Amino acid sequence: MSPDDNDGVAVRHPYRWVVLLLCWGAFTMTAVDRSTWGPASVAVGEDLGVALAGLGVFATGYYVGYVISNACGGFLTDWLGGRVVIASTLFVAGGFMVLFGETDSVALGIAFQAGVGVFAGCDYSAGVKLISRWFPAEDRGFAMGVFMTATSLGTVIANAIVPGLIEASGWRTSYHVFGVASMVVAVLCFFLLRNGSAPRTADRRELPGLAPLVRNRDLFLLGLAGFGGLWGTYGFITWSNALMVKGSHVSPVQAGVVVVIFGVAAVVAKPLIGVVSDLIGGRRKR
Repeated sequence: MSPDDNDGVAVRHPYRWVVLLLCWGAFTMTAVDRSTWGPASVAVGEDLGVALAGLGVFATGYYVGYVISNACGGFLTDWLGGRVVIASTLFVAGGFMVLFGETDSVALGIAFQAGVGVFAGCDYSAGVKLISRWFPAEDRGFAMGVFMTATSLGTVIANAIVPGLIEASGWRTSYHVFGVASMVVAVLCFFLLRNGSAPRTADRRELPGLAPLVRNRDLFLLGLAGFGGLWGTYGFITWSNALMVKGSHVSPVQAGVVVVIFGVAAVVAKPLIGVVSDLIGGRRKR
């Protein structure tokens, strides 16, 4: 099975929708795993004896690992292929979620959160490569728009489900449930995903030259803008539940509803912004 025709050009193979669904499902699960901390943080802190100000250490542990995996995920994808990277890293990330749900130690908890982060960031580059491989250029914008809704949908799912799970059976259950769900999706990806044949123009693989990237002003400014956007987005996701519950005495379920509204708005906005950008002639800078 290959996305190419006889000339090595991507065609609209029906299997591309399976690829998009599985990549989106894997990306959604890592987003759910990441977003679980927000609504669960207060309960975790109370159970492990961690003050509100100290809860950020767990999130820091996760994001240190996440930065590492984002930096290395592209190289791993080129080396091992998108299918193996998505399936293996999501499975291990789910395992660390289950382990975090079992821990009674702050130190081990931070280490397990870092473990989730290390393996949760590789699916982005792997998903992008698979989607680019199976979708022709004229369809990739829509496919990527659907793919990117996963991060916001993960926030919606976590904040809609975790507060109820905590009230019913404690915070550990939410980590067990989403950890196992991640592992199940990983197994599906392993058996159902296909990389497709490599482009015939790629005769050899070389490390990219980093010097031109460092000197690229547009890339630097784009990275700075992305840093600011993610600072606000993930800062809100990480801290809003705890601050609403502890600072404003909002119930955990009500705090979750607020973040669900935030996530739903983002799910709508991400593909909409892409459509608007195309309609005004691709003036993405504006």
